[in-house]
Order: sequence, then structure tokens, then C-alpha cells
Amino acid sequence: MGNGGAFEVDDTETPLLRIVYPARVSRRAIDAYVEALLEVGERGGPIWTLVDLRHLDLRGVEAPTRHYLAERLDEAQDRYPAVVQAEACISASLVVRMLYRTHLWVRRPQPYPSRIFATEKAAREWLRECIARGPRDDGPFARPG
Repeated sequence: MGNGGAFEVDDTETPLLRIVYPARVSRRAIDAYVEALLEVGERGGPIWTLVDLRHLDLRGVEAPTRHYLAERLDEAQDRYPAVVQAEACISASLVVRMLYRTHLWVRRPQPYPSRIFATEKAAREWLRECIARGPRDDGPFARPG
């Protein structure tokens, strides 16, 4: 799982969207990934994302590819700005966690909370808390005041 070069996008745990990054990332894989995200956005939300980076091999993601990924994710965010409510990422690697934080700096500010965790258990616990709080206050899925 997650090693073949394609991103896995799994919505079987709705409202949770599980995304698994491959070991190596190419522009073609990024384009297919963003198309899958746009399909999810088209269906609407709200959704909370669980992004699994544990298979990611940093040697397979050079700086230009990381920037391309950030640009494409920003495009998806622009198209469906209110769908994602929160994002929890998973990586046991300290280096990946540091690069993830850098990735957030490269991208424009996100309208939703985003955190990275060393374990899936911790990431899921945080997302459960986010889901229990309900949709963000600034989007179309917000609870009436």
C-alpha cells in the first residue's frame, strides 16, 4: 500500500478522507491526485483529511516537485475552499514532519487547522475531536449560530 507511485484517496470512512502518499512522487501522480481531490470537492463536504506520509521516501521528492505539489494543492483549495475542515498527517520520521511544516509555509495560509503526528492513533484522536466540534465557523457547513 502506498508504494507504487500513485496516491491513494479513500473516502470509505466519510466524513474522513484518507490519503496515502506513495514512496516516490511524480508530477503525473500529483496531477492524478489533485484530480481525485477535485472529484471529492465536487461532491461537497464537509470532510476531514487523514494524510499518511509513512511510505514517503524523501529522496523521491525533489524541491521542484514539492513546490509543484504545493501549487496544485493550492489550486484545489481555491476551487473548493470550504470543503476541508481539518487535516491530520502521519509520519514517524522527524525529517518528514519538519518538511511538512515547511510545506505549509510554502503553501498559502490554510483556512483549516493542520497538524502532523508521529502515529496514526494520535492523528485519528485529534481528527475525532475536530469532527466532534463540527464544521469550521467560516464555511457553508457551519452550524447555525
